Amino acid sequence: DRSSDGSVTLGTVEVSIPPQHRTGQIERPSLISLEFSADPERHMILKSINPLASKTFFQQLNSRVDESREKDLFVFVHGYNVSFEDAALRTAQLAYDLEFKGAPVFFSWPSEAKLWRYNVDEGNVEWRFRHLAKFLQELAKNSGAQKIHLIAHSMGSRALTNALALLVETKAIEIPRFQQVI
Repeated sequence: DRSSDGSVTLGTVEVSIPPQHRTGQIERPSLISLEFSADPERHMILKSINPLASKTFFQQLNSRVDESREKDLFVFVHGYNVSFEDAALRTAQLAYDLEFKGAPVFFSWPSEAKLWRYNVDEGNVEWRFRHLAKFLQELAKNSGAQKIHLIAHSMGSRALTNALALLVETKAIEIPRFQQVI
């Protein structure tokens, strides 16, 4: 959700995970270790970002959900001071570490991704929770998932709880489809 006009952009990302990945870690180059560029043998890397039309996105998502035994997906909503790339890497790390067989999905709201921009991030997350509610509604309607697990971190919890409250208040969604809220 990074478009300047406030609309939600859908797509896929490809992330590589190194063979020696450690659970709970996002391996990145470190200046301390004199690593100046990412190496797929040692680091998690965002390899590609592929914007998709809504119909194509949901067709691909539906296929991924259908391949899983549980017919499920999870949605990760990142917190304050998190870039799009970091949200993508964290989502991949969660899916990999949890050995999640369903579809991993993330909702990226426009964090400034700067430690000193907390107040701006607060405003951005408040402004975007309606977009998240609409996105969750579309996921429930078009993904084919029988179970949708919701994971939010830090300030992302504000967007998620406000979105769920809006969905309940407007009776816009079948809430029991949401199996876990973390």
